[in-house]
Amino acid sequence: VAQTWDWTLDRFPAAPCLELPLAPLVSVASVAYTDTAGDAQVWGAANYQVDTKATPGRLAPAYGVAWPSTRAQTLGAVTIQFTAGWADAASVPNDIKQGLLMMVGAWHSEREGVHLNTVFRQLDTARHLLLNYRIGGFA
Repeated sequence: VAQTWDWTLDRFPAAPCLELPLAPLVSVASVAYTDTAGDAQVWGAANYQVDTKATPGRLAPAYGVAWPSTRAQTLGAVTIQFTAGWADAASVPNDIKQGLLMMVGAWHSEREGVHLNTVFRQLDTARHLLLNYRIGGFA
């Protein structure tokens, strides 16, 4: 279900938009960064646009606006706070629920590790159910 996350980056991208790492994207609450002088700044919502319909969700500067400059050599100079997930448990896709049930069942039935091939087959099937919901290196 929906959760709020802080995503930290070293700088804004050279690309025209950022793809947020978790889906479905519900909203972006704030974009904060360290400017070139080393001061903390909050980038106003009028400066960017959010696409919650795409998967993954996207964040881009508004028309005529560029990404702000950040201080060089500052790790974690950008923090994007966003909410991602489904409204409630009933909204979670059935493939995800089924995949999770298969994983729990496999781990429970073979908790002593006697028949690892059975567990690996069940987990591989669950993994295939969940692949459609994976974004980048996150999952």
